[in-house]
Parts: sequence; C-alpha cells; structure tokens
Amino acid sequence: MEAEQAVEYLLHQSPCQYGLKRSRWRLQDVGRVLQWLAGCTDAGIYKVLKRLGFSRKKALYFIHSPDPQYRSKWEQILSA
Repeated sequence: MEAEQAVEYLLHQSPCQYGLKRSRWRLQDVGRVLQWLAGCTDAGIYKVLKRLGFSRKKALYFIHSPDPQYRSKWEQILSA
C-alpha cells in the first residue's frame, strides 16, 4: 500500500519538480526518483507498476488537459 501511494503521489507531480527536463514520466525516470526501484530495468519497473495496479489507462486519471473533449478523444485513440 505504501508503494502504491508513493507512485501515485509521484505521478501527480511534474517531472520538472525532480530536475527532469521533460513534461511526462518515463519508466526510467520513475526508477531514478523512487529509490526503492533503483537498479531495476525498465521491464522490471513496468512489472512492479503493473502489480501495483498502474497502467496506461489508469494514467488517464492523472492527465489533465484544458480541452473539454480530451477524455473522449483519448478513449477513441485507445480503442483504435
């Protein structure tokens, strides 16, 4: 539960707040910031996040866009 909360808190933050010059999180960035994932491969980090219940679809709840039709557009992209 503590790991899930740490990941969720992290994903709500901008990578820029952690000295990363990008607007979106990558697996290797998550691994660098969360010390308990240090040394894991991208595939290992992906598996840990998946076991904790995180997925690309769950990321929809973390992404905010000023476009009022963003969610419906994103769902169309995912279903394509």
